[in-house]
Amino acid sequence: MRPARAWALVAVVALASPRVLAQDATEDARTYFNAGAAAYAAGKYPAAIAAFERAYQIAPRPGILFSIAQAYRREYTVTRGRAPLERAVSDYRLYVEKTPEGGRRAEAIEALGELEPALQRMGAAPTGAEEPPAAKRETQLLVSSQTRGAQVSLDGKPAGAVPFAGAVQPGKHVIRVTAPGYVDDQRELSITEGAVVALDVKLEERRARLALQGPEGAEVTVDGRVVGELPLPALELRPGKHFVSVAANGRRPFAREVTLGRGERRTLEAPLETTGQRTAAWVLLGTSTAGLLASGGLAWMSRDAQGDAQELLARRDRAGLQPSEVGEYDDARDARDSYRTGAFVSLGLGLALGATGAILFAFDTPRVEAPAAEEEERPPGSEPPAPAPGFEVGGAGWVTPGGAGLGLSGRF
Repeated sequence: MRPARAWALVAVVALASPRVLAQDATEDARTYFNAGAAAYAAGKYPAAIAAFERAYQIAPRPGILFSIAQAYRREYTVTRGRAPLERAVSDYRLYVEKTPEGGRRAEAIEALGELEPALQRMGAAPTGAEEPPAAKRETQLLVSSQTRGAQVSLDGKPAGAVPFAGAVQPGKHVIRVTAPGYVDDQRELSITEGAVVALDVKLEERRARLALQGPEGAEVTVDGRVVGELPLPALELRPGKHFVSVAANGRRPFAREVTLGRGERRTLEAPLETTGQRTAAWVLLGTSTAGLLASGGLAWMSRDAQGDAQELLARRDRAGLQPSEVGEYDDARDARDSYRTGAFVSLGLGLALGATGAILFAFDTPRVEAPAAEEEERPPGSEPPAPAPGFEVGGAGWVTPGGAGLGLSGRF
């Protein structure tokens, strides 16, 4: 059985590996493409070309080929050089060939309609001349991020804003990406000579810290989830809107909707006032106690009156009673009965009021329902993250006899 299981495991790994490798390749290609798209949007077309071409080497998709052509077209718009124009025409033609229908075929054909006449007007390339030696390929580093306002430092020195594209020396480098309200991201890379290395850095938002102050033992709920009882250490929460409630038995609940910024520290006071129900419970319990005490006193007085009546009754049996003593006996007996009745009434009322007060006391825990979830609100002064670009960059530089212009769009 063991050899069979081993072969089965090998078969599973063999079947899964191509899929895993394909996923890894797609992610690598996306990283280079994102860096190229960021450089493209920033007008750094040579860097965009290098990143797109590396992405195409990893994942040769027609959409990336279209983006390469777009970048060469932009470079031609800026430099008016023959080389980028030839590459733009060549890559657009290849894209049309690989995309028989759909995609960006119509845009590519339209671009060819503008660029091919421009290439023809330049005339044929010189013949017989020796080709210049190929320039040594620079070692390039491309850093992109969807976080607005991100800055890059290279080996401890500021390198500029994201997207960053620049030539670096081969070897080890420390890249640090920072942005206000986000956790710094630092990486160490070894870059070989002539390589194009791209980083697409996703920065993590700094958590906000919310400290709550209120009665000890009060229950704290955040966004409908119980997080503990006071006192609590400061809560670490994601930036944005949160619904916070603090509740304790016998107190009016505290509820507040707060919007926290990235890295913000805030203290929230939660004074919980006593509820009317708790006040009523204390009044009933106090009245019950008084009734029980009164019942005990009346019972004691009833016992004394009973003792007086029994003493007079014993005296009557021994020697008889005087007429005045007969009235005393009747009064003692009446007092005994009255005190006994009062004791029973006070006891019943005391027990009833005590039970009612105890119920009101025990079931006096107000709850606060969190409001229905709404669309997430961003922290004050922040902007939503930029959407990730897709594998095709749309729009390019255009040149007409009447002028020139630039445009950019992207899709997944």
